[in-house]
Amino acid sequence: MPSTKVIEEGGYETRGLYAGGVGFFSAKAEEVVVEAVTKLAREAGRPERQSAE
Repeated sequence: MPSTKVIEEGGYETRGLYAGGVGFFSAKAEEVVVEAVTKLAREAGRPERQSAE
């Protein structure tokens, strides 16, 4: 999955998946996936990491 930065820059990585009717990646895809994984990790009892930014 391309990052928001890569999607903004363009290029072949941003084209997404065509099989099964999936299309282009949204610029919010990275944010949605990170939030979902963070939520699942929290529910599993994993400690939260500090952002690298």
